[in-house]
Amino acid sequence: MKPPIKVKITAIPPRVEYCLTDYGKTLANLTDEMCHWGERHIERQRKAGQKINLLDTQSPFYQKAL
Repeated sequence: MKPPIKVKITAIPPRVEYCLTDYGKTLANLTDEMCHWGERHIERQRKAGQKINLLDTQSPFYQKAL
């Protein structure tokens, strides 16, 4: 499997952009469905009156933006 394509952009500040290979793009349906599942899950929590914090800094999945 090929890694994502990395493109260096000459700019100030320097930056790098990544894009998927054609093979990586075959995952689009799967990632779209995962996104829809997440949206439905959030709505289900809201309807149940549960507090939703998508930026929970105590979560092991939380990462600060650089």
